[in-house]
Amino acid sequence: MPTLLPGGHSGAEIYLSDTAPIRLNAHPPYIIKLFPPDFTADHLARIPEICRVYQSLDIPALRCLGSGLDPDTQRPFCVYNYISGQNLEIVGEQSFSYTDNHQAGIKVGSYLRHLAASNLSPHLALPTVDLDGLLDYIEKLLQELLLDSTSDLETAFGVENLRQFAPRLELGHQLLSVLEPHLIHGDIKRSNIMVSDAGELIIIDLEGMKYSHDILNFRHQMTWALFTKPNKKSHFLRGFFDGLYNNTRPPHFNSQVVYIFLFNLIEYSHKHRHSPEQFAAYLERMQPLVPMILSASDSKEPLT
Repeated sequence: MPTLLPGGHSGAEIYLSDTAPIRLNAHPPYIIKLFPPDFTADHLARIPEICRVYQSLDIPALRCLGSGLDPDTQRPFCVYNYISGQNLEIVGEQSFSYTDNHQAGIKVGSYLRHLAASNLSPHLALPTVDLDGLLDYIEKLLQELLLDSTSDLETAFGVENLRQFAPRLELGHQLLSVLEPHLIHGDIKRSNIMVSDAGELIIIDLEGMKYSHDILNFRHQMTWALFTKPNKKSHFLRGFFDGLYNNTRPPHFNSQVVYIFLFNLIEYSHKHRHSPEQFAAYLERMQPLVPMILSASDSKEPLT
């Protein structure tokens, strides 16, 4: 009987099973990732090639053992090798020091630096991020928030701060638009890194690889790195950028961080605006960050 494992966001389910729903020339156990019904056939077909890219670059990552459609539900699935260990979200909080988290970030960032620099990208039929579509999407959410009497953004952040949201989003969009996209993982966070029993850091949740820009690895993960109170997540993220950029930061890095922070803030606020207690608690946490973010400039120290 398959065992449901934690993880599997965005409608996916992850199972550990001694038998897979396809014939494999491999020894169990396997990880079976069952995707939502709208996961396209093209997307499923890309997964083995994505895994081969990581392998060709000697980046520790999951290996695809097979894929197909579940005969009972017709849901697409992928079978991956099982990694004995725990994810970095757990290990990073419970066992790793701040320095350990920083060093783990450096290692993962160096992996992604090799991915970005690879010359394999022209041979992959991967999507390229639609920056114009992203900007249109987030501006639409912002307008709906400002018109929604339940959102109360004005009270939380003030009119003058709110007026800066749209131009700072536009600035970030313009800066990214002139950059050449390259291969990125698409969703870097500690819960997408496994720490094997031997201590190796292994990248998982590989299906989001695309042509895009480094900062968009963190479309949903940037806010926690910006709190002034030290936290282990922020040490991991700073380490990641140290590894990715070889202990430097690219031009206009702070403006890119502001873009992603505002993107996260607007999207989360829009999603939870009708959950009063959760929304109020979130706004309270964000209140001190918004003025800091909006006053950041690229001439100052990096935000992370």
